[in-house]
Amino acid sequence: MRKMFFVVSFVLCTAACITFLGCEQIKKLFPNPSQKPAVTTSTAVPAQETPTGTKLATVNNKMITYEEFEQNIKNLQALAPDYKIDSFESRQELLNQMINQELLYQEAKSRGIQTRKEVKELVDSFTRRAVVEQLLIDTAENVAVDAQEIETFYNQYKDQLSEPEQRRVREIVVSSEDRAREVLIALLQGEDFSTIAKERSIAASSANAGDIGFIVRGQRGKDYEKYDEIAFALDNEQVSSIFKGSEGFYIIKVIETRAPKAKLLTDVWDDVKNSLLNLKQQERVKDLTDKLRGGANIEIMEELLK
Repeated sequence: MRKMFFVVSFVLCTAACITFLGCEQIKKLFPNPSQKPAVTTSTAVPAQETPTGTKLATVNNKMITYEEFEQNIKNLQALAPDYKIDSFESRQELLNQMINQELLYQEAKSRGIQTRKEVKELVDSFTRRAVVEQLLIDTAENVAVDAQEIETFYNQYKDQLSEPEQRRVREIVVSSEDRAREVLIALLQGEDFSTIAKERSIAASSANAGDIGFIVRGQRGKDYEKYDEIAFALDNEQVSSIFKGSEGFYIIKVIETRAPKAKLLTDVWDDVKNSLLNLKQQERVKDLTDKLRGGANIEIMEELLK
């Protein structure tokens, strides 16, 4: 646990953590972007402007504020929601990591590492990404969705928003068609499907007497298209014929059916609202991009793409 805390909190203290957070977190990671870090040396740290906030610690002449510390906790918990920093020991450890990070930064500055080409390129790349993300945040700001839009969308697409038809299925899977025929004959002679599934099926579902629970058409992908086609054509308690599937030769039985169920507007209100909001934000960004491209002089060497 202590090792995990060290790794995550150390990462948190660096700018690299932005790549793990959504655009909404960008502003939080730069609570005071106008404040420039002090230029330091290993022997003497020059004075700097006093940062705003409540002093929590100082590292040489650099102040770490209580507000910065609390923001780091919020950012850390955004990366690892289940991890709590609520004890004196855990908060003390995080502060120590911030102090270590500041000491390492000051030492790096004293060695002139910030002037190296690869560091400048990395900083430029980060700055470029951060300002573009901030532009996108600004562009999508104040986008709203009203109740009428949500209701209109729901009425137009409520069939697709319904819970689809479901079938509860038992299956028997064997390795060859000959064995499948033997099983089918036994079933036609009145042997119990569940018992045969438990004793003779090679599928993992045999542990549950062949019961795979409820399935939705198309939910399991292309490999199960034939399986779904057959399952959703059967009536309750009806047994299928033999068919070949992804694990072998199948015989299935539908044991329960759930009809499609319409969802009320109140059930999907938040989902519809968030989807419409996201769509509007994307449209805003696209409009800006189209406008910029329309007014720009762009030249593309397409032959280099081939």
